[in-house]
Amino acid sequence: MPLNIASVIPSVPDSPEPYALKHPDRIKKFPPENSKIILRDSAHRNSPMWRHELDHDAESAFWLLVSWVLGAQPVQCPKETLAAHTWANLKEDVESRITFINELTNRRSLEGITHSFYRPVWPLLKALASILVVDRLWLEESDSRNDPEYVGEAFQRLIFQFILDHHNKEFMTHKVDCHHRDIEPIAQLPSLTPTPSERSTGKRKRSSPEP
Repeated sequence: MPLNIASVIPSVPDSPEPYALKHPDRIKKFPPENSKIILRDSAHRNSPMWRHELDHDAESAFWLLVSWVLGAQPVQCPKETLAAHTWANLKEDVESRITFINELTNRRSLEGITHSFYRPVWPLLKALASILVVDRLWLEESDSRNDPEYVGEAFQRLIFQFILDHHNKEFMTHKVDCHHRDIEPIAQLPSLTPTPSERSTGKRKRSSPEP
């Protein structure tokens, strides 16, 4: 993806201690790196023909997680509708999902995107999204974040740390309703006032097919 505006490259997530002890090779391959602002993409970003790589599988896992969290309705909790524009951005075309993931990254609060019961999940969603909105080819080849394995590695560290921090919290084991949350209704335009001839005949012209 072309870099059109200055972007923030997140720092490499810290490794949870149990993970670091078991996988020192991964820590060595993806050492700590600070966040930075990038103004232009790498001069070396030209790559071979596009192919499916490991970071694309990590992205698929992200969208599955987001879809689940958006639709999850915890049982014995007040029902909260899912914002129609949020669901539309998730289900529509690529441009809509780009809008959605940027919203996850940039919004201070995710109020209305998930059920409020899952407020503790918001920081995780924002952190995962901030990793994913970066095209690794913006970076120099020497940067460990320009590696097909990096997105999966960053996700592992973030998710594992989240589990360690929240494993005993109620929202982690609370039962979820088998039905997704309802989508908020979209306001309908008021009916057009019939013309005098339509009132006299009881018939109305067909509306234009244009929106």
